[in-house]
Amino acid sequence: MVRERGIFFDEAEWPTSAKLDSLRRRLYELEDEQSKNRIFWEEYNWYRRWGGLMRHTDPVPANTGNELLRIEVDLPKSNLELFFRLEADRMVNAVLRGFEAQRFTVYEQFLNLNRPETGRFSEAFNGVMAVVHPIYLHPGGHARDHAWWDRVSTLRIYDDYIVPNNATLALVGAISVGEVGALAAKYFGRLPRAPEPPARMDVEAEPPPGGSVRLDWLEPLFPQVTVRYRIPGVGHPDRPAFDVIAQLLSGPDGLLASPLTSRRTGAVSWGANASRTGSPARLSLQARAGRDEDLAGVEAALLEAVEPLRRGGVDEARLGRARRRLRLDWERVHSQRGNLASTIGDFSVADEWRTLRSFYEQREAVTVEEIRRVADRYLVPWNRAIATTRRNPTPRAEANLTRVPEDR
Repeated sequence: MVRERGIFFDEAEWPTSAKLDSLRRRLYELEDEQSKNRIFWEEYNWYRRWGGLMRHTDPVPANTGNELLRIEVDLPKSNLELFFRLEADRMVNAVLRGFEAQRFTVYEQFLNLNRPETGRFSEAFNGVMAVVHPIYLHPGGHARDHAWWDRVSTLRIYDDYIVPNNATLALVGAISVGEVGALAAKYFGRLPRAPEPPARMDVEAEPPPGGSVRLDWLEPLFPQVTVRYRIPGVGHPDRPAFDVIAQLLSGPDGLLASPLTSRRTGAVSWGANASRTGSPARLSLQARAGRDEDLAGVEAALLEAVEPLRRGGVDEARLGRARRRLRLDWERVHSQRGNLASTIGDFSVADEWRTLRSFYEQREAVTVEEIRRVADRYLVPWNRAIATTRRNPTPRAEANLTRVPEDR
């Protein structure tokens, strides 16, 4: 009754009506009535009671990413069997208590992501990078997804994906494969094998046709330039080199700093990172300027910083510093049980868990010649997208937006 399909409509600020208010009050009354018959946080309390160190105060210790759903539990070894018992039960006996409340919570997260100008810009740039590939959407999905999302469809998704033959179990701690194998056979082994999950879940994103793509954002934002290149996903032999390239570009002594500071472009901050989700993944270079007038110089400097990589102009001393920073990154990952288990699971979903060891070994062995080769192949104009944002764009978008304060 109230949804508009105008181009500039802000879904986070839907207009209301007497009937809508009445329906909303009735919905809340029904939720309160249903809550009288719900058992709150049962599994969470079981874990806490038996020594679990819970990640946050969520009734289910789970979180979602673009490619996976994680359930993370930190338990004493003596009570490890509780995890197998509860999670095997969760896999086949889900009842989705409080479904409507959770559905609205996820939708509100989606709206909150897109309410700020930064959220809308990020979604638009992801679309420019990969057309409409779902890997680049927020895990909350697209607004259209919520039109059909009900209990029946959610249970169907649960039956398709939350099954033993689509699960990866990563355990880190003072345990042996024999101990874990016996528990897995006892609890998960008795679950019937489900139909195979939908085939080809990892479908490569379609690159935009021909040439460098630009997005000049017309809503007021802080002045910034972002340059992105499509790069291979985890599992491809070229992928480890891009972690090294991101390190070479970043930092006060990185390749980005030289043209940005020596040419006095007006850049106030900069950085680079390489993502690990999706096929393709992406290498991003970004720099924030002090004024809109500085953006042209900042963009030219970002593009200039890539050239030494393509020419093989990286010296061994700089490469050594990048490797040391990456070794520190790996020490931080494997020194914490939760981080290591999560990373193992991430690689298992993106490719396979064995890739984790070879990925870090290859990253350590990257040479100047390999950097030149991959840079010359991927960091080229016909494989990039450039986005700019301005504090005072011209022409301005015809929308009721608040101008960004000068101190931002």
